[in-house]
Amino acid sequence: MLPHKCGDGLTSAYFTTQIFDGTDFFLKLFPRGVNPSENSVSCVLYRKNTDAVPIQIGFSLTLLSNDGLGNKGFSLESVKLFTGKGYSNFVELGYLYGNKDHYLPRDVLTIKCQVWSPENKVTASQLEIENAFSSITRIQVNKNCVIWPIKNVEKLRTSKSKTSYHIKEALENIPSLELVFSMGDDSNEEYAQIDITQCSIKSEISSSISIFVKCKMTVMSVSEEYQHSQEDTFLFELNAPQTWHFPKFIAINNLKADKYIHMNDTLFIMCEFWFSSKGYPTFHEQRAALSHVLQMPHVPQASPLNNNIQKLYTSATLCDVELRVGNFTFPAHKVVLCAQSPVFLAMFSNDMKENSTNVIEIVDFRSPIIQMMVEFLHSDNIKDAERLQIEDICDLYSVADFYQILHLKQFCTRLLLSDMVQINGPYSVLRLADRYEDHFLMSCALHFIQTWGIEYFLSGDWKMFLDENPSLCGKVMIEVMKKV
Repeated sequence: MLPHKCGDGLTSAYFTTQIFDGTDFFLKLFPRGVNPSENSVSCVLYRKNTDAVPIQIGFSLTLLSNDGLGNKGFSLESVKLFTGKGYSNFVELGYLYGNKDHYLPRDVLTIKCQVWSPENKVTASQLEIENAFSSITRIQVNKNCVIWPIKNVEKLRTSKSKTSYHIKEALENIPSLELVFSMGDDSNEEYAQIDITQCSIKSEISSSISIFVKCKMTVMSVSEEYQHSQEDTFLFELNAPQTWHFPKFIAINNLKADKYIHMNDTLFIMCEFWFSSKGYPTFHEQRAALSHVLQMPHVPQASPLNNNIQKLYTSATLCDVELRVGNFTFPAHKVVLCAQSPVFLAMFSNDMKENSTNVIEIVDFRSPIIQMMVEFLHSDNIKDAERLQIEDICDLYSVADFYQILHLKQFCTRLLLSDMVQINGPYSVLRLADRYEDHFLMSCALHFIQTWGIEYFLSGDWKMFLDENPSLCGKVMIEVMKKV
């Protein structure tokens, strides 16, 4: 959930029930609240038609945790609703972010709204009976990450010119972005300027939609010791072009130092984006005999399974299979392995030895790599992944390819690209991409070399790589020369 400004609201889709003669309702969530002094999330239930006569209504708003239960919220048994009613201090920000794993699993916030008719003397704990209606709105943040190569830094500094980088539509219904890097026209300017502009806007996108964007930019130094970053947020209104002046954080004097400038006078910036819109569909739960409920787009529920499965794994509860590598054994759950790997699924769905012994003997991979694979399958993450050696990342990629675990391959790909820019260059990526015919990895490695120019082929590291991989180097040089 993005850190919006106080007063900025996120609006759910409309939901309708015949309990109140087809009245349209919607929720509005204020992630930073409506009152700066309260430092709380605010949530309000609104009526769409504000000109209609007021209605007597009972409703509750509940913050759901990752197990689908709600133990945080408010309830009003009977209130006269004109336009909107809710709570400015729905939940304290400190409490919410202090329990992020519990209430924001995978950056998804889930709020449940229950509406009933007070005439039937229904209470919040009796919503299973007729004339009760429940709606759940989930606000999700989408992410995107790119590595921005800025060439000819010294020329940009002396000529005070600009360079731009285009990011195609990161997500459906989100406009493409253009990043512009400049040193400023003033010779006394101390920091470089980065501007972010929305480019194309699809005609089918509603002009009323707003996109909240959070961006983290990290200067990828030659040594991790000097790496630093800056974060900021912005609200793009899609009915008119806007420019986001990102906070200045790159000192121009530092760009003269070798610690930030890579080969061929190139600066690399990792740009991580988080997107969230004001409008978001709603998933409805019918709690009673409602015959005329407006059908809204279905949104998959935010699953609490991930955290719960991780707990079962870390406590070794109900594990029913072992992965054995030499003298090392790693307990796991069959259903978790099978759900994410067609290889494991075939293994346990057919008459194979592993299906009867509940032991998977592994001889082709090292025990630490298998342990990381099992950890990832049960948690979608690997502890201290950024500190992994390049050899371990490559081996983990190989395991992911062998067992056809697509999202683990994607996880490794991001680590490989980060390592390529910051530490070891493109050599390991080239070998891996060639071995597994990974066209995306190969294109990234080629782009990296092209950024430096053909002078890269004169470096000592390349000559050593050429001696060890002559055929691969030939392919690479041909592809690079095609674009020179």
